[in-house]
Amino acid sequence: MTGMSKKSKPPKGGGTMPQDLIADAIAKEERWAYERRVDAMTTRAMADLARQPIENGGLGREMSTTTLARRASAYRKSLILEESETRDQHRGLELERLDRQERALYSFLDPVDQAASNLVAIQLGMTLEQFTRARPALLVMRADKIRIAALAQLRGVSESRRKLLGLDAPTESSLTVTTIDSTDAALADLAEQLGKTPTPEPVSKAHRQDERQ
Repeated sequence: MTGMSKKSKPPKGGGTMPQDLIADAIAKEERWAYERRVDAMTTRAMADLARQPIENGGLGREMSTTTLARRASAYRKSLILEESETRDQHRGLELERLDRQERALYSFLDPVDQAASNLVAIQLGMTLEQFTRARPALLVMRADKIRIAALAQLRGVSESRRKLLGLDAPTESSLTVTTIDSTDAALADLAEQLGKTPTPEPVSKAHRQDERQ
């Protein structure tokens, strides 16, 4: 049997361009068209330039003004989407940081210094739970000023989260309002109980390190 089989016969017209090459070519056209629009070039001028060889700044092929306008618009939308995704990622990282900070600060609201009390319990051969039941008078109490400072900083964390999420607008959620108001209320109640004015004095690094031990 002579001649090519149907499987080995090349497709008519010299074959089709693979999808990835088509996508790559369109992407290059989109960027080229967008950059020309940034240079304030009209679509008519862009079409004239597109016919020029690549080495002369063109695309080396005919492109209609409608297609060029569509290509430029598509590239611009991709930039907006990429910028939006970057903002969302940054916002997510900032929210995670605020959550970690909030959890750490809440630990300083406990009147009992759990970390320090646990060290005493270990020295007495007890667990913290046993020590709390058997020798409550020996529990290490946290200084009032540390609790007040922690509450003041929690209010700052709540404000930072509200700004980051854009919740200063009239549409802010009731859940967030409740969280922020509860922090402010706790700060005011504690200050009133202690007869002191809360100040945003930061919790010292030493206290943070003790809490982690």
